[in-house]
Amino acid sequence: GWSAPVTPMDNSLAANTMYLVQPFFSQSGTSVVKISTLTGVIPAVTWNNATATFTPSPQGNYSFSGLGNAAPQKNESRGLQTNDGRFAQAIMRNGRIWAVHHVVPSGGASRTAIQWWQFNTNGTVVQNGRIDDTDGKIFRTFPSLAVNASEDMVIGYSIFSKGIFPSGAYAVRKACAPLNTVSNESIFKEGVSNYFKNFGGTRARWGDYSYTSQDPITGNFWTVQQVADQRVGGADSDSRWATWWAEVQPGVSNAVNFGSPVS
Repeated sequence: GWSAPVTPMDNSLAANTMYLVQPFFSQSGTSVVKISTLTGVIPAVTWNNATATFTPSPQGNYSFSGLGNAAPQKNESRGLQTNDGRFAQAIMRNGRIWAVHHVVPSGGASRTAIQWWQFNTNGTVVQNGRIDDTDGKIFRTFPSLAVNASEDMVIGYSIFSKGIFPSGAYAVRKACAPLNTVSNESIFKEGVSNYFKNFGGTRARWGDYSYTSQDPITGNFWTVQQVADQRVGGADSDSRWATWWAEVQPGVSNAVNFGSPVS
């Protein structure tokens, strides 16, 4: 399930064709990305599932099933919901698909990591990388990405560990960097308190999704993330979150960030 449409960011998308990317378990049990298309003009639209491609990750196998309430945080023994590894954002740039999701690496891993892709439309991988902590102390979830015409990329996401409150972060990939790599991870806004709300259910939801885009005027990037705000009391119901956004220029180490409490 969970197909994500690929948003065209230039004129490279074939006329009357929409690409979709989807995490998928193959018959062998390997996690793959399924790429399929919708073609035609409404109401005569064709779902081209029969020609879909199934692409495994060069970084190794992974699960997209999530870990439940597992994302750690400072001053709180209970974790936050990591949800599943559906694609949060996928775009077309220069005739290729860029997409990002968070995954659980294989090998009994107890963490979530950011996994990003650059595909050709036939499913062959140009680049595939992870932002990961092999020690399992840092969780990264709910990513989004933007790519400019030069193929500089920014990925924004939530970041968690026992040493910080739930925070907003981003990482940058310059087009000239070695393939499959990102650099300059930055926590642009640290949370200021612990957070836990389950509204009487079993899941302590957090974030779910974020958004990253390129400014059409300046060419810089904007990323919007959720962070833990100051509690207004000691009960779980007093937990608060806030939305913060950062303006990021690739190659510049410091972002200008802005934010406003939501609740």
